[in-house]
Amino acid sequence: MSTPSSPVHAQAPESPSRVVPDADRSSILNAVQARAATARVQEDQYESEHDARQRFRRLIDPGILRADPAKARPALELLLKLADNIINNPNEEKYRSFKPTNKVIQRDLVEVKGAVEYAVALGFRATVRDFQPYYEWNPKYTDQLRIGADMIREDLERQDKQKVYSQRNLGAEKQAAKEAAEKVKLAYIDDRKKKAEHDRLERERRLRAAASPAPPATPARTTPVSRTQPRIRGEGRTLNGAVEPPPYSPNAHPDDRIAQPSADDAAADDAADEDAEEDAEMSDADDGTELRGGRRLGD
Repeated sequence: MSTPSSPVHAQAPESPSRVVPDADRSSILNAVQARAATARVQEDQYESEHDARQRFRRLIDPGILRADPAKARPALELLLKLADNIINNPNEEKYRSFKPTNKVIQRDLVEVKGAVEYAVALGFRATVRDFQPYYEWNPKYTDQLRIGADMIREDLERQDKQKVYSQRNLGAEKQAAKEAAEKVKLAYIDDRKKKAEHDRLERERRLRAAASPAPPATPARTTPVSRTQPRIRGEGRTLNGAVEPPPYSPNAHPDDRIAQPSADDAAADDAADEDAEEDAEMSDADDGTELRGGRRLGD
């Protein structure tokens, strides 16, 4: 019995989408090369036009912008319109000239310092036709017209971005100022509420104090009478008249100690003793007089 042979996997043909004909390959290669060549030409052209771009930028700023900022944008927009009309309609003769006596041209171009100089840099030259002044564009200034229009467009875009940024910042500043004012207002309201609550509590406290009965009078404190023995001032005297100080005991109670007499007390005591001695002498003198005048009772 024969066994079936294993199937042989045939190589699948390439997908038609992966197969690129030689003609298509060459066309793609040519397109890539043309694009690279165009990029190189543009780079070379950009480098060669660097000086011209810088000159137009200086004519815009500081030339037109710093002379009269309020009229600068209308002047730039009018110059860009004149240039774009020629670029977009190269065969139309009516777009290649303008009259400086026109009201719009007079207001937005002639009266704006630096605007006529920019039009001359674009290729417009002053001339007279039928006794009327004109500015006509010369086709040999095509490159200058294109570069000048690009520089105006670049500056207008910059102004638009700056305006949006300024409005955004202004809006943020207004919002911040509004929030700050709201915080101050809330703080003021909160302070007024707090003060009103404090005043209410103070009024209630005063009403309660006025309605409550007066507390009983506190009896006056009496000073207790000292029971200490009076101290004898002065010097001690003996029967023979000798003055001796009173005994002093350091261990005695302060109230039992006899205070030492001062100089004034001693002087007062001496004066009292002298008065007593004079009284005694006068008494003895009286007794002697009675004895001389008569006999004593009992003799």
